Amino acid sequence: MHRLQPLLVEGDSQGVEVDLWFGPNDSGHLGIQGRAWADLNLICQRCLKTVPFRAESEVRLDLVSAEDGQAHPSGPMASGLDPLMVEEGEAVALSDIIEDELLLVLPMASMHPEGACRISRKYLETEFPQDKRENPFAVLVVDKPMHSNHEE
Repeated sequence: MHRLQPLLVEGDSQGVEVDLWFGPNDSGHLGIQGRAWADLNLICQRCLKTVPFRAESEVRLDLVSAEDGQAHPSGPMASGLDPLMVEEGEAVALSDIIEDELLLVLPMASMHPEGACRISRKYLETEFPQDKRENPFAVLVVDKPMHSNHEE
């Protein structure tokens, strides 16, 4: 799993478990259904320490050939299934499919729960101090009395 590996703490891979069913689905296409899960050790983006994460994915795929996809762009796909385009006679690696499913359930930025990281509070502040700078266009303001256009 070459795309998932760089996101993990080095040397801490526990492996992936899968429970899959292969066969025809309601649309008549071959499909893959089941689950994939793995206990992963990711890198916390606050403190850069290890944060455990259980990645679980419901696998619900409809295997569709490129010809079927072009003939029926909206597709007679079974409800709730994601299409997986496959070329006629081309082998698809199951590990690539499972890797895709696990990558989709990873958090955008892995982090420990709030307050669990041992870093200084000043680095956790989300508000930035506002600089009190003088407006560079202030010199253009002319002190003129306001004229009104009242009809007399």
